Amino acid sequence: MRDTSFWPKDFLAEIEAAKPVKGISLWSLGSPSFLFRSPECTIYIDPYFGPTPPEAATLYPGVYRSTAVPIYPPEITVADVLISTHDHTDHCYEPTLQAFQTHTDVKFLAPDSSAQRMEKCGVQSGRIVRVSPGDKFDIKDVKIQVLESNDPDAPGAVTFILSAEGVNLFVSGDTRDGKILSKIGREHNIDVALLAFGGTRWYMTHEQLLAAARRLNPKLLLPFHWEVWRGQTGNPLALGKLLVMDPPEFDVRLLQIGDSINYEAKIGIRE
Repeated sequence: MRDTSFWPKDFLAEIEAAKPVKGISLWSLGSPSFLFRSPECTIYIDPYFGPTPPEAATLYPGVYRSTAVPIYPPEITVADVLISTHDHTDHCYEPTLQAFQTHTDVKFLAPDSSAQRMEKCGVQSGRIVRVSPGDKFDIKDVKIQVLESNDPDAPGAVTFILSAEGVNLFVSGDTRDGKILSKIGREHNIDVALLAFGGTRWYMTHEQLLAAARRLNPKLLLPFHWEVWRGQTGNPLALGKLLVMDPPEFDVRLLQIGDSINYEAKIGIRE
């Protein structure tokens, strides 16, 4: 890996041992990738543990991964579910998927586009659960709902709500602002929302980010995707200025890679 390097295994050991007693825990693993843990269940969200894809130099000159990778995938041993929101490389990365299949008993939840990519790289069809908006699953102590997405660059993309311990987490993928988010906000009591924020080619600007979050009306907004792609990074300073000028009713935290939160119903973030 010429353009990135892995963190020490100590970090993976730390998060695999850190099962919450109450509420949920969420770790930022770089760009769209997060680890969600309830007292009984471990879910990887859009894990992308690899370098700049080879095709990026041709398709997107000057855009490459600018952050280290916090986890070496073959060392992962604790995982119940892996969810993919859509089939873009950084949300459905073949070497990472292959490592999960080989070294864990994880089930892969994915829309059809991601499922096709998974099968092409050798993931067994029997371990893939194809999902579409309206689907619901109970996996250990977590309820998973599959919802619509508004991603013009990824037809067939989905979003998810992960619910455990009375906490609802909205997983956005690269969805943009729009009426779909208003519908989700009306129909679901969202505690924590993940929303993509970064360069205008693929993601929402800081203004669009807050407009989208206001539709969802979460208690806590966690922007992501702002740090990983050189040439498509977000501007945290501009976001901060906008938050001061027009404060939302929800809290906003900007997590660095490796940062985590513990969130409990009726309490919020347990510092």
